[in-house]
This record gives sequence, structure tokens and C-alpha cells, in this order.
Amino acid sequence: MECTFCGREVKPTVHRREGFPPFTVDYYLLLTGKLERTVMQDLLAESARVEFYKLVEPRWVVTCAECYRQEATAAELVRWFAGLPEEEGAVAAAS
Repeated sequence: MECTFCGREVKPTVHRREGFPPFTVDYYLLLTGKLERTVMQDLLAESARVEFYKLVEPRWVVTCAECYRQEATAAELVRWFAGLPEEEGAVAAAS
């Protein structure tokens, strides 16, 4: 896997039996994408409806530990993960 932001090849998490820290994280794997508002009947109460947002176009984001600490990356991640879709369009994009 490569970091979405810098393109660096990331390494798996390393766990140690002894020493500190007990593990080293080299990347974070995040899931975002387009959401679609969905309404369905509540299975427990026939007269009630359940509304939720369904992930219709998933997008995996790999962020190396160095990029994850940068302010520019943090701002981009907030943009991708904050809020709900606009009600008119009923779909939000993480481009």
C-alpha cells in the first residue's frame, strides 16, 4: 500500500513483546466516499421509519504516520470526513 498523500510505501504495524512503545504504527487506513440518504421501514415498529446515510461509493484513504501529523493533511481529512450530504443533492463526495 502507498500513502494517498505522499505516495510512500507503508509498512505494517509492528508489535513488540518488550520495550516501549509496545507497537509502531506506520499508517492509518480510513474509509470515506459518497453517501446517499436512505429511508426504510423500522422492522420493530411498522408505523416508524428509519433514516440513515448509506456509503454508495467507498474510497479507502491510506495515510502514512508522517502525513497524518501534518496540518494540510488534517485539513484535507476533515474536509473528506466532516458533515453530512446536502439534502437537495442527497449525495456528498470525498474527491
